[in-house]
Amino acid sequence: VAQPDVEVKELLVEAPVVIDAFAPVEDAARSCARYDLMAVPVVDEHHSLVGIITVDNVLDIVEDEATEALYGIAGLDRQLRVSSQLSEHLSSRIPWVMINLLTASMAALVVGSFEETIQKWAFLAAFMPVIAGMGGNMGTQTLTLITRGLALDDVSKALIWRIVGRQLLVGLTLGCAVGILMGLGAWLWQGQLLGITVFLAMIGNFIIGSLVGTIVPIAFDSLDRDPAVGSGVIVTAATDILGFLQFLALGAYFLSGS
Repeated sequence: VAQPDVEVKELLVEAPVVIDAFAPVEDAARSCARYDLMAVPVVDEHHSLVGIITVDNVLDIVEDEATEALYGIAGLDRQLRVSSQLSEHLSSRIPWVMINLLTASMAALVVGSFEETIQKWAFLAAFMPVIAGMGGNMGTQTLTLITRGLALDDVSKALIWRIVGRQLLVGLTLGCAVGILMGLGAWLWQGQLLGITVFLAMIGNFIIGSLVGTIVPIAFDSLDRDPAVGSGVIVTAATDILGFLQFLALGAYFLSGS
């Protein structure tokens, strides 16, 4: 596409971006995205050209990665499809259903330990799913963000604590914003003490979601495990169990003095 009078040496890229023949295919996708390339040369240990990876190949790689990450967070086998056999659906999904059952049972035990508190102040039950759900949503958002950052090599060891601090600040800020709204509604409904309880519990569960959603995928990655696989279950379990625990504990503490 160059002009006819341009010499080849003027078009030469002396230090081109290359991919080692034994490197993961994801490296080629990252190179194309980072340097806006239409193709990436593949070289051997002697730096001799052995082939190329074109952008259409990269799109296939990106699609596979996205599918793997999405399925991993949901706890599904990446080979599972809508048209898969019943046995494949069951074998892929039963283990994670059992894990979810275990974590839900743990959350139920936490709630059961505050039976007297809930009997005395039944209106606490109305806020439990809201606080757990909002914390879970915060955790899932953070998990997705960090998992993507790990896939794109945006998360390095030198930046881990900065990333954790930033996500905690995001959780604190959003928790305050949502907590003020929910706490005001609780205050108008059942009084000041419930408003304070809901406000603090919302902040606490947003911080829990941010912290767990950041640390779990980073920990999995440091152990050479796929950060997407199983992280969602852990994040949801943490925001449910710890969310119920701190909310009901705060309720018992503040309301007992009323």
